Amino acid sequence: MTIDGECAALSLETGKQLWRVSVLDAAAKVAQGASRKQGERVFASPAVALGRVVIGTTHGRVVCLEAKTGKSQWVFPAGKSVDSSCVIATAPGAKIDAARVVFGCDNGRAYMVNLATGKRTWRKRVGREFAASPAVADGQLVLGAWDGWVYCFGKKP
Repeated sequence: MTIDGECAALSLETGKQLWRVSVLDAAAKVAQGASRKQGERVFASPAVALGRVVIGTTHGRVVCLEAKTGKSQWVFPAGKSVDSSCVIATAPGAKIDAARVVFGCDNGRAYMVNLATGKRTWRKRVGREFAASPAVADGQLVLGAWDGWVYCFGKKP
């Protein structure tokens, strides 16, 4: 993954490049009628699970690619910059439609979207942009924000 949005997949066995795509161009193609946004960048690492690669951009788009081919699957319009890495939350043995992509955004909202479809399943506003990648464990979502607070969402243990 490069800051300019180039994403490549390499073979674990040989180290050879399997595919290379521009995440930013892919986002523009999938987001019907949208164009690549000038100055758009990628600051975070991609999340990879269940045959998908998920990447957030500085212009508020979360892009999902097929891991085998690099083909665009969906784009979620978060509205503001997604500077930290997304997390794919799933249970052992779960299918793709049960998995969720979790991320914080510079609009002060935490989002959860379906990994298979890119449709929003949950959103929570805290008021300040999120400063770090989320952590997900035991049904809890934990995020740190620029207001100095760490937020935890989910059922009480």
